[in-house]
Amino acid sequence: MRALIGDFYLTLSEFYLIKITKVFLKRILPTRIIIKLLYFVKKNSSEDFYFKNKYHLENKILVFFTPDYGNLGDLAIYDSQIKFFKDTLPWHEIVEIPLKKTIEGVFFFRNKMFENDLVTLLGGGCFGDLNVEVELYRQMIVRKFENSFIVSFPQTVNFSTTRSGQKILNKSKRIYCKHNRLLITVRDINSFNFIKSNFPKVETMLIPDLVFYKNISSKYRRIGIKVSLRKDKEIDNDERKSLAESRLFEIFERNIEEISNIIEVTNTSIMEIQQYELKQLLIKIASSRIVITDRLHGMIFCYITQTPCIVINDKYKKVQGSYNWIKKAPFIKFLNIDIFADEIIDFIEFYLSNEVEEYKIDFKEKFDELKHYIYSNINKLP
Repeated sequence: MRALIGDFYLTLSEFYLIKITKVFLKRILPTRIIIKLLYFVKKNSSEDFYFKNKYHLENKILVFFTPDYGNLGDLAIYDSQIKFFKDTLPWHEIVEIPLKKTIEGVFFFRNKMFENDLVTLLGGGCFGDLNVEVELYRQMIVRKFENSFIVSFPQTVNFSTTRSGQKILNKSKRIYCKHNRLLITVRDINSFNFIKSNFPKVETMLIPDLVFYKNISSKYRRIGIKVSLRKDKEIDNDERKSLAESRLFEIFERNIEEISNIIEVTNTSIMEIQQYELKQLLIKIASSRIVITDRLHGMIFCYITQTPCIVINDKYKKVQGSYNWIKKAPFIKFLNIDIFADEIIDFIEFYLSNEVEEYKIDFKEKFDELKHYIYSNINKLP
């Protein structure tokens, strides 16, 4: 018998082995062992049908880590990255590989690459041990595509000083420094210096988060205040943020609405749901008088829609790193949590009664630098 999982077929025995590995062994085995087991199962299973129509492509861009989850910031990165590819390599076919199908994608394409193909890794904040599974996937991709040109799109790098964090870092060093055609791009100066210091043999480039590549209309009637604060492991100083948020609601009660970058997705048409929700979120931000956020893409959404924003740092300082690209924009205000409640009142009152003067920074030169590097490393141009 055969079982249909997603869009590919497995024998029933393969199906149960994968299910047992994911559900039960996850409780007792390290993530790296689970990934190796899953790759072994896939390597010895029947042909994967998910990518069957992409087999013949000679000019292709593999996009690993395509978001199949509810983070709208990552979806915005994905949208911008796809636009960047269409502008940069319009003759190439784009092959999206969802995060949950990373192993299938590696197994299927590792021996089907042509000399002018490109392997890419979605940008974001997962370079390091904050998300161990994604870092181990990255190691696998770099190792298995040893002869391909690979570009890791702008990341914030964060390896912890814990024993496990340093172990993962050392393994990443060994794998990445062996690859001769790997480009790691980062979106903040601290990450840039870290890569230069720890991965000296790897090409590195400092460019803005790719969501800055987006063009969004800001021609909406603006009303009220939106608040989007983290409630996950990246939150910094939770107690003080809660107190400040409570004070804001007391002062501006009728004008405040909470919004989120995260959605719950259970439907199989996940991309359609995400695209709709992202559009709605951008409209909400563009039609706000002010947004208060500690989310990196909450801040960037405000900048690209020219919406006044009060920005608070996150635990891993991702926000501050990208804020430095737009710190001259007068309507984006970065605040330390210690003075959060005291400084924001005047800023809010000003933008509740005054219009925003447009201020845009030209990032074209930085993005062109990346385009030219990719051009120079594609062996054959049509």
